[in-house]
Amino acid sequence: MSVRMEFTKLITAPNLFFFCEWDYVYYICSMEIEEIEEINHKDICGYLSNIGLEPVRETVRSYQYYSPFRKETVASFHVWKKDNKWKDFGNGKWGSIIDLVMELKGCSFMIAVGMLRCGQTVPLQEFTVPEKLLKKGIEIVSENDIHSQSLIDYVEGRGINIDLARRHLSQVEFRFPHGKAPGRIHSAVGFKNDSEGYELRSNFWKVSNSPKTIKTIKGTEKTFMVYEGFFDLLSAYVYFKKEYFKSTIIVLNSLSFINSLVPILKDANLTYLFIDNGKAANERIDMLREEGVVFEDCRHYFEGHGDFNEFLVAKNCGSLK
Repeated sequence: MSVRMEFTKLITAPNLFFFCEWDYVYYICSMEIEEIEEINHKDICGYLSNIGLEPVRETVRSYQYYSPFRKETVASFHVWKKDNKWKDFGNGKWGSIIDLVMELKGCSFMIAVGMLRCGQTVPLQEFTVPEKLLKKGIEIVSENDIHSQSLIDYVEGRGINIDLARRHLSQVEFRFPHGKAPGRIHSAVGFKNDSEGYELRSNFWKVSNSPKTIKTIKGTEKTFMVYEGFFDLLSAYVYFKKEYFKSTIIVLNSLSFINSLVPILKDANLTYLFIDNGKAANERIDMLREEGVVFEDCRHYFEGHGDFNEFLVAKNCGSLK
């Protein structure tokens, strides 16, 4: 909705004023539409700086920030240089500086315009994990090279030789301090992400501890290879008979993280997608296409199977036609 349309809506619905902060309403009532439009063109980067946010990356087209709406390790919030608009690729929201203040403050159009006119900023909220969630957490007891025979059998049963696994995984002992048996120690292979959290897998466990995020392995070319899970990455090493890839590798650890990566992928020359087959993945493929990401859908390598590792296991078992 344009500023002119929104302002017209406000001045023809005076009953809305009963729910507003009167100081800001006064500002709105005393302003010309042209002045509101001028406010709507205020520099978003300057506003973000005033509330304590600075860009973590700059490209030809945009400034990239950690989102002010949540804690994250991948900068998913973009401000476009050409038209001074923002977009949060984590939640899909976008707009002008007035839209941004409305989102941050949880306020109406009138209040946002009044705040911007009088120069008031919105302090960033603190992202804290509720105690009830912390009590459900996993405590890492130790991390070592994979040596348990049961875990070796588990890894090899998924088509991955143990030498390859040891280069990327470790044996992690962990416990559930607030579970029914807080003293019991469990073992799994662990895949460490960019924030020191673990994906933990064994014949008995498929869990992760906090913080959960992506894993990045930097390459030498301006291309990306995106995998949904770490066993898919290891399967690619086996299938292509490679010890490393020139592309930068991203293991999502959760398909939902791909939304936050759109800005980074748009800057790449090409992205090779090895995400799982299925409806959710198809929707993400459509989203990337709409966002203008240049990619190659590499799921044809494991067509007919849920993911790359499932294909590899079936291939090793001789069940492929």
